[in-house]
Amino acid sequence: MESFMQKIQYYNKKYSSLKYILIVALGIGVLVQQYVGQNVAKTQRVVPEVRMVSHPDRAVKKDQVASSVIHVDVKGAVKSPNVYLFNQNERIQDAIRRAGGIIPQAETKDVNLAQKLTDGLMLYIPRKGEQSSKTPSGQNNAVDQTKGKLDINQVTVTELQQIPGIGPKRAADIISFRETSGPFKSIDDLSQVSGFGPKTVQKIRDYFQS
Repeated sequence: MESFMQKIQYYNKKYSSLKYILIVALGIGVLVQQYVGQNVAKTQRVVPEVRMVSHPDRAVKKDQVASSVIHVDVKGAVKSPNVYLFNQNERIQDAIRRAGGIIPQAETKDVNLAQKLTDGLMLYIPRKGEQSSKTPSGQNNAVDQTKGKLDINQVTVTELQQIPGIGPKRAADIISFRETSGPFKSIDDLSQVSGFGPKTVQKIRDYFQS
């Protein structure tokens, strides 16, 4: 019996230090677990929620910008005739400046430089010697001049458009042909202009001097 008790005391002394080590290790493990758990909770609280937000007002602004752009065809006595893009608040003087300015042969005394531009406008700057395009309100200048007859080699784009069947494009084509090929010898020469067949020439013949 005494020998058994001695053995117990021997083993108790031998492993007592190991017991304390295990207790300390267990305590450290508990502390580490608590520390890690607190950090995870803090991280979860800090991470913000990501949301997708649409901006319909930006699309509206783009549409408004697109609708404010207008197209103007600048022709005649300018340095660089072409179709240009403008803002709605720009004026004829801006269009002339964009087209490189007028050439020395231009006649601008009857051109309203302060007039606002509109979408689809065809702006024609006449040359010196061409008839004035001024038309009193309510009066058809294309028909009233020279007792209803126009000079095909003097008529302006504006006056041509007052003739039934001649729109902006056809009027511009007549002026362009006259400037590049020289004066018309007769009304029949209009058939050489693109879009003018014999039937069309016959319909508008009475509006011009023979």
